[in-house]
Amino acid sequence: MTIKVKDLTNFIERLAPLNSQEDWDNSGLQVGDKEAEVKGVLMAMDLTDQAASQALLTGKNLIICHHPFFFQGLKSIDFSTYRGSLIKKLIDNSISVYAAHTNLDKAVGGVNHSLANIFPLKKLENISDYYEGEIGSLGEIEEVSFADFKKILDENFKDYRILGRKNESIKKIAFIGGSGAFGIKMAKELACDALVTADIKHHDSQLAYELGLSLVDLGHFQSEFPALINLKELLQEEFTDLDIDVFTDPVFF
Repeated sequence: MTIKVKDLTNFIERLAPLNSQEDWDNSGLQVGDKEAEVKGVLMAMDLTDQAASQALLTGKNLIICHHPFFFQGLKSIDFSTYRGSLIKKLIDNSISVYAAHTNLDKAVGGVNHSLANIFPLKKLENISDYYEGEIGSLGEIEEVSFADFKKILDENFKDYRILGRKNESIKKIAFIGGSGAFGIKMAKELACDALVTADIKHHDSQLAYELGLSLVDLGHFQSEFPALINLKELLQEEFTDLDIDVFTDPVFF
């Protein structure tokens, strides 16, 4: 059976509708032809020259990214520039690129659910249940000491930073994959003991300390990467004969 680009993008958009993305976002088809037959898929956090080269090397003609390649309009496509040469490579080799960003952040089974489900949860909710339109998830685990909470982190993540207040015990946790400092006050108001996120700056950490909130900064890539694995599994279940790989090189942290 022929699988077209639009078959995969329609499936993703049923999970993560484009109209749910933030106003400033640019999820959707970035480059290519929705009618093109898909020979293979490469999942990647970002569209980079390395990801495009990997797609070429492994015979993939559709790259599904989390972060859009285009956020602002282009005034020119100069092949001598990094972006221009990358666009040329994609077009010359008939590689389509699709991005699912904040719509995937908000989706059930998306970025924040995928991150939260790494933890041994008893309960999982959305922050939007309490703050309309906000991104993030809320989970509860069996109450553990901070040392045991750190063991959970050590078992599942390579590198991370503990910031803010080191609470004696952890039970309720907020999860915001990617840059989630905006959720510090919300997490505290929702009686969370910790916020697991990324891209925490010094003053964010100071605020969390003052509020009595533990912060776990996983780094941007690591906090969102579980969503790529989960989306791959969902696509593989739907398109059983399709060759799908995940590009694991974190070019940006």
